[in-house]
Amino acid sequence: MEDMLSYYNYANGWTSRWSYVPEWMVHMNSNFYTFKNGSLYLHNLNPVRNNFYGVQEVSTLSTIFNIEPTTIKKFKNLSLDSSHEWKATMHTNLDEGFIDYDWYEKKEGKWYAHIRRPSGDVDYSLLSTQGIGNPFLVLSSSIFFSSPIQVHLNQGDTVCKIVGTSLVTLGTVASFSEYSIDLTGIVVPPVAGDKIVIIKNAVSESFGPRGYYLQVDLENDKSYEVTLFAVGASLFKSFP
Repeated sequence: MEDMLSYYNYANGWTSRWSYVPEWMVHMNSNFYTFKNGSLYLHNLNPVRNNFYGVQEVSTLSTIFNIEPTTIKKFKNLSLDSSHEWKATMHTNLDEGFIDYDWYEKKEGKWYAHIRRPSGDVDYSLLSTQGIGNPFLVLSSSIFFSSPIQVHLNQGDTVCKIVGTSLVTLGTVASFSEYSIDLTGIVVPPVAGDKIVIIKNAVSESFGPRGYYLQVDLENDKSYEVTLFAVGASLFKSFP
């Protein structure tokens, strides 16, 4: 994919990448002009940000947190000194993380959000996967247990059964009571005696990715001016 680099005289270096690639550029009377497909475009005056030649783009930037690079750390949340929220995709040498636009809370002028797991990222070793037990009765889409369900349930949780060393999806939780679970979207019909396991929504578990470093890729799709002054992260040493 082509992109364009811009040089900033005061910094004496190449400071930005741009998604647009013009055919020609010219600076005249303090204005910046480019040509694309034979048409002339005037920059700097368009009130719609991230829009080049009629195509709406997104702003992106990346940064790395690498304090004590030989120590495995857990990264818990992200803070932005910014006028607006940014979507964040993160990874370490061991894990991944994600923050969507509307997950932030604004405190004292800054945005804070817990780092969560990406949707669909299932790790059976985490607390998001918990066993319930063996049902003694199955009636259509309802599973009944002889003992109270000790796992905290929510609508939309995935219900699975253990087959050998694998998990097979039965369906999702439609409703539940102290002794039963009603399924919807049944993939495999449950039967009495199945070893039932619940998998929580991966996004809901704010676990904090582990690793030597944390790379944060930020994205903003706003069509108006957005400022970003600083990015911070809360972390602590991980003890296995």
